[in-house]
Amino acid sequence: MSQNTKYALPLMKRFPGFDYIYGVDFSMEAGAVHDRFKCVNWLTVLGDEIVTELGGAGPMRAALEPTCKIHEYAGGVVIQAGENPQLGDATRGDIPEAYRKVARYTKPVRFEAYSSRLFRVPDNLDKKEETLSWIRRFD
Repeated sequence: MSQNTKYALPLMKRFPGFDYIYGVDFSMEAGAVHDRFKCVNWLTVLGDEIVTELGGAGPMRAALEPTCKIHEYAGGVVIQAGENPQLGDATRGDIPEAYRKVARYTKPVRFEAYSSRLFRVPDNLDKKEETLSWIRRFD
């Protein structure tokens, strides 16, 4: 386990607004699956295929606005969960509600078929269980 992960995992668990952005690990796990995404955060980018699977931008806007903003672009949408990014603090039960709202809406298209892990964890923890727990942190 790298020193970076040793210190990052407790922070990621405490502050759910932190994101793990090392895309290589996600790409290796997702493989040929291109119609799913990793998880939500302040800005969540979804391609047209996923937006269509969720019912389209109109129903998405109706379900998420005004708490969240839907920014359409050629190729998909960016969902903005609230006016500003939020870290939250799980130790205080502070899970940003706008993030939770986006997570509930996008849950059907979230990638969860991990064979192993998204990030390194201490040897005494289950890699897959920790990965799933973290990507579900806003559920």
